[in-house]
Order: sequence, then structure tokens, then C-alpha cells
Amino acid sequence: MSWLIPETGQRNVRVVVCGFADNAAVGLITERIMYRVLYAVICSLFCTGVYAAPQEASPRARIIINEVNSSIVLGSDRNTRLLRLALRVSLTNESVEPITVVRNQFQLFANGQTVTEAAPEAGDDFVQKTVQQKQAASGWLWFSGIPLNGEETPLTLQWTLSKPRSLDAKSEPGSSTDLEEPKEESETQPDPADAVTVNLTQELRKLNAVEKWRIGPDGELQVLAVHRDLDVLAAWSIVDELKNLSAGGIQRLLLVPASGTQPAVTDEFSLWLSSMTEGGTATQGQPLPVPMPRAEVTFKSVSLASFPEVAGRPFRSGRRGVQQFRNVDDAVSTALTPLYRFVPVEQAIADLSNSHAGIRRAAMAGAVDRLTAEQATAILERAHSGSESLQLEVASYLNLIPGRASVDALREMCLGDNAKVSAAALRSLAQSRDESAEDAMAEIWKAGRTTPALQSAMVEAIVESLDDRWLPLVTDYVSDFLQQATQPDSATIPVDSIAGALLFLHKRDGATTDAEVRKQILNVRNPSIQDIFLQHLMQTNQPANEAIIRECVTTRLDEGQISPVVASAAAVYRDPAWTDALLTGFTLAKNDNRASPQFFHAALECASNEQLDKLAQKLDGFNVNQRAELLQHLARTNHPNWRTCAAQLLTKPNERCSEVIQLLAQDASEESLLILRNRLESYVAGLEGTSDASVEGQHFFQTLMVHLSMFVHPECRRVVNRMSRNASVYVSERASRLKADSFRRSPAFRLMLTETQQRRDGKNAEADQTLNDCLDLDPLLPEIYVRRASMRMHAEQFAESMVDLKMADQLSPEDIEVQSMIGLVMVRLDDISNGLQFAEETIAMAPQDWTSLYNGACTFARATESKVPTPEDRQKFADRAVELLRQTAVLKFNDSEHMLKDADLFSLHQHAEWQNIVGLVNANKDPAPEAPQKDQ
Repeated sequence: MSWLIPETGQRNVRVVVCGFADNAAVGLITERIMYRVLYAVICSLFCTGVYAAPQEASPRARIIINEVNSSIVLGSDRNTRLLRLALRVSLTNESVEPITVVRNQFQLFANGQTVTEAAPEAGDDFVQKTVQQKQAASGWLWFSGIPLNGEETPLTLQWTLSKPRSLDAKSEPGSSTDLEEPKEESETQPDPADAVTVNLTQELRKLNAVEKWRIGPDGELQVLAVHRDLDVLAAWSIVDELKNLSAGGIQRLLLVPASGTQPAVTDEFSLWLSSMTEGGTATQGQPLPVPMPRAEVTFKSVSLASFPEVAGRPFRSGRRGVQQFRNVDDAVSTALTPLYRFVPVEQAIADLSNSHAGIRRAAMAGAVDRLTAEQATAILERAHSGSESLQLEVASYLNLIPGRASVDALREMCLGDNAKVSAAALRSLAQSRDESAEDAMAEIWKAGRTTPALQSAMVEAIVESLDDRWLPLVTDYVSDFLQQATQPDSATIPVDSIAGALLFLHKRDGATTDAEVRKQILNVRNPSIQDIFLQHLMQTNQPANEAIIRECVTTRLDEGQISPVVASAAAVYRDPAWTDALLTGFTLAKNDNRASPQFFHAALECASNEQLDKLAQKLDGFNVNQRAELLQHLARTNHPNWRTCAAQLLTKPNERCSEVIQLLAQDASEESLLILRNRLESYVAGLEGTSDASVEGQHFFQTLMVHLSMFVHPECRRVVNRMSRNASVYVSERASRLKADSFRRSPAFRLMLTETQQRRDGKNAEADQTLNDCLDLDPLLPEIYVRRASMRMHAEQFAESMVDLKMADQLSPEDIEVQSMIGLVMVRLDDISNGLQFAEETIAMAPQDWTSLYNGACTFARATESKVPTPEDRQKFADRAVELLRQTAVLKFNDSEHMLKDADLFSLHQHAEWQNIVGLVNANKDPAPEAPQKDQ
């Protein structure tokens, strides 16, 4: 038995009730061991050891999840999918004291583990915001890195108010017991009572709750209305509902947005739904791109309707998602039509009065071919007296009801005043196979001669039907249209359906139609109408049409009546005599973003070489896009001056320069490559900063460098080598990276890795053969010759080594490594004077590159071993080598172990400054980490 204990000032109180029979006194004892007696009661009946749990304290704050968005990202490998959450939360202060909300107070737990892959972020609303009593702060929180395994992941969101506590505050009476030592607390340890935890999984289920109802015969179609996006989170919540529906016998499913909402549907959700359909069993062996819950249910049909957008994902799958409809009526009609083919006709007729348009359409489509004469009459009466929506629905299916009565009903609807109903009836009548349909169409056609709008609608219905029965009507329509177009008042005739009519005739009687158009096109007064016939003659692409097309274009250009259709014809049939007129039209239409580019393109296509020369001379007079198009045309026609124009355009970096660079790189002629090399060197020479250059300039530089590094041309490699030792760190690092990338692209790269491993394993003979195999794969790769030269030099085959180095130098001039090795081998061949001079020249090429300095030191050190120099010269060489090593140390060279083992430097070990040099190199090493102190 439990009682409400009066407030004692203690946070947690545990009360033990000791009871005795026969109204014995009961003593209440707290954990504070006889500190004071809190309460006394008289207990009747038998009481034995009853425990009263404390009343839970009110939380400091209340959290509401307003919205949840999710996205899928790739994990560390292509088979891993991670979930990213965006939560819009609202935090209300339920205490009397103000609280400060900070973004790092929120934590998300997945399966009990803190989500640490990406720290939570919040909007500005959570940046040190102080919230008063009963006030709220709201904003977004983002969490990512939640692994997906196809099952629902338990998610918990926790907010904790970090409140400092004082350690030297005096304890109030009763705050500790005589049996326990007080526990020390950190100043920043959060108070557990201030933590607010939200079961995010339950909140998601609330947000993903669905409304459901059934429609159609016997409620066969289950409709689910959703309130939030259909994504992985929705799948977790809705999978149980789908299982229950399948167990209840539901076979057809339709998902729609709930009233007043606009949720999106993701590709992975649509693919997941498709795996539950009968048609989806054929692709069940193909895995879903995102792990989803296993439903193990099958529906006959599942569809989506009225979702305003589809949230695409960057995943590809062999599956196809479920069918999506733009509106609910279409989805309901498609889903229920197969059912209405088997329900009694009486029920289908009754459902024609249903308030749902989709049900009415499905009922009509499913039962129209099974109607009796009386039932058909009843439906025809509905067509005469029904509302506009009902007439539209009935008109679409009246052509399936046999008999003249249905044709008469359609005829009356076609001649009615309602344009929408008339258009629907015309489409239905044009597809009717009843014998009386031709008479009805002839009557309507006759009425359309005085009503152009009706005649146009009729032509559109005929074109849509693709029925050859109406060929004479369309032929008559086109002939009348041509006659009217030659009259002065041709601007008033409707032109909406003439293009479709011309195409309809061309597929059936093209020669006759084209002959009539060729005969009348020059007499057409209205340029807009003439454009229709001109475009038709171009589309038919008949040789007999070319002469009249040229004549028509010439006439229009002479009259100054240029249009996009005329420009298109000029671009196809091309005549230099049209160029000036097209350029004039281009100048007049410079503010028309649609017509101006078409006129300019046509002028370029028509221009002769002399006219193109004049345009090239006016290059600066065009805008960026026009200059780029002019250059592309010049390059495509291989105009002699196109490379000169390209070099001119490269002087001003802009967003279209990459196209110019690509054109020159694709040409790959000596002149084009020279332009690219010169432009790169001149740009880098004028580059002041490093990565502080403009974004546009960086893009220009990188595009140039990337394209040049793709070539094995020796002069292109020379420029890249120069860039790799440029004083600008940005330039040199980019060039060095591109050199490495070029090496990795070689077909011999993998084999060279094998050769390196063979050397390490001591298999030198196999490694030598592998190098020869590398040369067979890529004989233009300089790294192969450098590697073999190094091996031969260590084997003291200096002459053979020099041959390889000379070849490497030809393939990649001014490469620092190659140059350094050439000087060293010359010295080993006792060509001391030339070798040392070559080494000094190499050092001068890269004075701030420790590689050239170190290799130069090796060259001078080896010169001291030769018997050719005098002792005085050998001492000078040793001093020079030591000085170069000192400069190397200044540039932060720190590999003293390699330096001590380098055989090229053994002769310097006895030098007076050798130990000092070793000390300088060792000083560049990072300090060793301090050992952790032992616990006291």
C-alpha cells in the first residue's frame, strides 16, 4: 500500500512501511537513518514491506518533433547506405528559470549508440538562445552516418542542459547519510534531471500515420493517405500496415497525399513498393538500391497519385518503380476498370452516379461493351442531360456503344456550345467504327466551314485518331487553308491544327500534299503561316522541295522578314548570298535571346571563307558566347585563321575558355600545342599569388595544365616540368600532382610496381626482364628509362646508363631527376669538368628544390673519388658538396638515415663539417613524443 509523502526537501525518498497485525503502530523510516520522523500512520489489516516509488519530477523542457526529412548517402564503399536526418524540433521551457539552448546539447542515439559520424548541427535559432518560462525555441537539427540494414533502427533524441554545480556549497540538513560518503561531481557534469529524451521512433510513427478508406466494388481498392514524405522512415512505419492489409485480403493499393499536404515520394520507396506487386516478382532477384524492410506480401496492383514531386536519388537499379499518376481520378480509373469488367452491369450503371469521377470512368469503361439496348438508352439520356463532368466521361466511351443512337448523341455533343464536351465528343466520334459515324462526321465538317474553331478541333481529333477514313476531310481542310492563306485577310484564320494536318497527310499522301504546298507557298501573305508550310517542306526532306525552299528563303531575306524558321532553312541549305541579310537580322534582333543565336548560327553556316575572314577580324565585337560559337565554326570548317582566333581568345580567361582549350587539344597539331604551351607559361609568369588567384583564373590554369599533361609530346612535358619547380607553391604542387597522375595512367604502371617488389625480394634478373616488358607496353614513358639507368649505374654500367638517361631526357626535357642523374653519370665516366658544369646548371634550374641540391652534392662528392682532379680540386669539390648539403638542410631535408647510407656521399664522412651537417639534418626531424607520466 502506498501513500503520497509530504515534501521533505529531498530529491529521492524511499519509504519502507513496517506493518504489524491488529492495528499495530507503523514506523516510517527513511534512508537518512533516523534523521527525523517524517510521518506516522495507523495501518489496519496486514501490511508487509510495501515500496512507494517517488513521484517523477517535472521535466525542465518539452520537445516536439515538427518535421523530419531524410536523405540517403553512400558509405565508405558502394554497397553501404547511410541515413541522414533533418529534424525540425521545438523546445519549450517548462521551468520557472530561463534556460540557454545550445546546439551541442542535442544528441541522437541509434540502437543505443551515439551518432558520431557527423556532429549535429542546428540553425541560428539554437545558437546561445535564452528561453524564458513557457516560451519556445525551434530550429533544424542534422544528423548523418546512421547505417541502414533494412530493419527499423531505434532512434532516440536527447537534450541535456549542462548546468555547473558548486563543489564547496554547504549541504543542507538531510542531504547525505551517515552511511555514505558524498560523491564528487565535475563542475560541468550535467544534471540528470535536466535531460529530456524523446523516442524518435515513436514520433516518426505518429508523423507517418496514414488515413485509410476503401472504394470501388466491395471496397476492393484500399486508399492510404499519407502526411509526410514516402522515404525509408515511412517504410519503417508503413510496413506493418501493409502486412495487415494483405492479411485482410486487400489486393489493390493506392497511396495519395492527405488533404492539405504535399509530401514527396523517393525513388527507393517506389522501388520498394514495386517489389510487392505481381509484376515485380520478375525482378525480385535484383537487390534494392537501399536496404528496406522486408514485407513479404504481394498485391495485384500498387500505384501512387497526386504527389507533387519525385525526390530522385543517385542510385541505379534494374527495377522499375510503381506507376505514378498525376491525379487521383486517373489512378482510381486505372485500378478499378479491370474489376468493373466482371461486376454486374446494373451495379456499374449505378456507379455512374458515384461522386468520385475515377469510379464513374472505371464503371463506364468496364461495362460499356456489355450494355443492353435499354441500358445504353439510359446512358445516352445521361449524356444529354448530365453535368459537364458527366458528359465528358460518357463521351469518351460512347463510341464503344453500337448503334446509331450513340452516334447521334455524339453528333449533338459535337455541335453543342460547350467547347470541352465538343472536343471530347469529336475524339470519340473519330474513333467510332459504326457505319453512321461517317455521315455524322460529314455533317459536322459541313457545319465547321462556318465555324473555324469547330473545324480545327475536328482536324485535331482526326489527327489523333490516325484513321485513314478521314483522309478526304483533312485534304479538303489543307486545300481550303492554302486558298485562305493567299488572301489579304489571312491573318484571321486559325493555325493551331494545320501543322498536324500536314503531317497526317504526308504519311498517307505526301506527294500530292507537297505538290500543292509548293504551288501555293510563295503566294502566302502571312509570314507566320508561310513558316508553317516552309517547315513542313523541310521536314519532309524531299529533293523536289529544295528549289522552292531556296526561293522562299531568298524572298523572305530580301524583304527583311527573317524568322527562326527562315534561319533554320538557311542553315540547312546554305548560300553565301544570304549571309549579309542574316547578319543584319542578327544585329536587329540582338536583344532577342531566342532569335539572335539562330540568326548568327545561320549566318556562320552560309558564310564563305572570305566572309568568315571578315567576321574573324571583328572578333572583339561579339560577346563571349558568340566568339566561342564563331571559333567552333572556324575549327569545324578548318579555316586557316581559326588557331589565331583561338590564341586571341585565350588572352582573356572567361567561362568559355575551356572550350577553346579543348578545341586546340583535340586538334593536337604542333601549332595548337605551341599556343597552349605559350599561353600557360605567359599566364604563370604573370600570376602574382598562389592559391589566392581568382577562381576564374585558377580554373583557367588548371584546365590548361590538365590538357597539356595528357600529351606525351616532349615540349608539353618540358612545360609541365618547368611548372613543377615554379616558385609558386600552388603552381608547383598542381604540376607535380599532374605528373604523378600521368605516370599512373600509363599501361606500364602496374608492371613497374611489380618490378619494384621484385627488386625488394632480390629477384634482380626477373626485375630486369620486367623493365623490358614495361618498355614494350609504353616505350614513351621516361620513368622506365630512369629506373633502368639507376639500376645500371649501381651496377657500374655507366655508358649504358647514360644511353637510358639521354632517352629519358629526350622524352621529358628539363626533368630535375633526369638532369641530376646525367651530371652524376658524367662524373662517374670521368668527364669531371662537363659533369660538374652540368650539375651546376641543374642546380640553377631549381635552386630552391632540395632534390636538385642533394643530387648536386652527390655529384660533387663522387668527383672527389676520381683520380683525374688534383688534390686541391678534390678538396674544392668536397667543400662544394658540403655546402650543397647545408643548403639542403636549410630547406628542411630530414632523412639523415638515407644520407648516412648513401654510397655517393661516403667520401664526405671524413670532412670536418660532416658531423655538423648531420646535426643540421637531424634538427629538422619532428621531436619524439613524450612518454606518458605514470599515475601517482
